[in-house]
Amino acid sequence: MEAVLAQTGLPKALIEAAPDAVPEPTLIVDEAQGLIERFQAGELDLLLVNDELRTDELLKKGIAAGAAPLFHQEVVLVGPPGDPVGVHSERSLEGALRAIVTGDAAFFRCGPCGVRAREEAIFATARTLPRRGSPFMEVGRTEAEVVKAMRNSPAYGLLSRPTVINLMKDQEWSLKPLWSGDALQVDTYRLVSPPDAKWPEERRAAATALRAYLASDQAKTLIGGYGRETFGQPLYRPGAAKLGEGVRF
Repeated sequence: MEAVLAQTGLPKALIEAAPDAVPEPTLIVDEAQGLIERFQAGELDLLLVNDELRTDELLKKGIAAGAAPLFHQEVVLVGPPGDPVGVHSERSLEGALRAIVTGDAAFFRCGPCGVRAREEAIFATARTLPRRGSPFMEVGRTEAEVVKAMRNSPAYGLLSRPTVINLMKDQEWSLKPLWSGDALQVDTYRLVSPPDAKWPEERRAAATALRAYLASDQAKTLIGGYGRETFGQPLYRPGAAKLGEGVRF
C-alpha cells in the first residue's frame, strides 16, 4: 500500500477489524510507483494504490483484471503564507496552477509518490494548462521530504489531505492550504487485482476473501469514520467520488 495511507493507520485498523475468516495479509508499504512496479513483477497479490494513469495502463495491458475504487480523498494545493502569485484569488484549480506556472513560482514535488501521480493526472486532463518548467522541482521521494523542503524555502506544491490535516493539527504555519474542493483534486485509491491466470493458486482464496471484505459495508463504515476521533473529521470517503464533483467532507 501507498506510504501516506499506511502512516494514517487506516490499513492496520481495517485488518484488525476483519472477520476471522479473512486471513491476515502481509502488508507491503512503498511509494505509488514502486508498488506498481512490484505488481508488474508479480510480487503482490493485491495492490491498493492512488495512481490513476499507471493503474489504467495496467488494465489496458492486461496486467490487471480489475481496479475497484475503495475510497478517496483529495490533494490540496498549498503554498507560502504570503501567496506571492495570488493563487487564493483564482476561481478554479486550473487558474491557480496557471498562475504558478506563468509566474515562474517554485513548485516542490516528490518523485514516485501518490501525490505526484495525481499531479500528472491533473495536467494530463487539464490540457489547456501551460507546460511545466524548471520551477517545478523534484525535492525527494516522499511527501515528508516535500514538507521539509517547504520549511526551508517558500514554494507551492500538492499534498494529500491527511498530510495537510496533520500539519494543521501540529500548528505548522510554514505553508498554507490555498485550494481544495476541485474535481481534479480527487485522489482515489483503487484495489487492483491480477488476472486469475497470473494469481498463484495457493494465495487466490485468501486474496479473494480480503478483497470481498474491503468492499463490504463493514469496511466502508470504518473508512467513513476513520480520523474523526483524532482530527474531528474523517480522512477518507468510501467508494468513488461523484463524477465531476470535488471531495466533500
